[in-house]
Amino acid sequence: MSVLFFLLAAGRPLVRDASDAWERRRGKDSDMANRTPLWSVHQASGAVMAEFAGWDMPIRYGDIQQEHRAVRTAAGLFDVSHMGELRLTGPGALAFAESLVTNKVPDPALHRATYSPMCHPNGGTVDDLFI
Repeated sequence: MSVLFFLLAAGRPLVRDASDAWERRRGKDSDMANRTPLWSVHQASGAVMAEFAGWDMPIRYGDIQQEHRAVRTAAGLFDVSHMGELRLTGPGALAFAESLVTNKVPDPALHRATYSPMCHPNGGTVDDLFI
């Protein structure tokens, strides 16, 4: 059994993918910021890009007031592919995952996700997660 956490506010991945796919996300120069799989889409859409926690991320698209109105009246998309991932494996993975969050963790075999806060044992939110 394996449970995959996407840590939404982590800024940098907790575990880096050792595969070639990880290297393809980076620029050719090792000093360049990491690039998400949507980097070329952001570029083609006219995003103003800036480095954020080691990633080349969109800051805004054109006029900020126009973007604000578009998101408030239609929809917005936030590229979370730069956020951290943590995979829990083994016979106790599901029970351990459920001990960390407030919502029921879906059975990984169902290929579903849930959004949940992760709380401190004495209350208060540590972070928000997709599981």
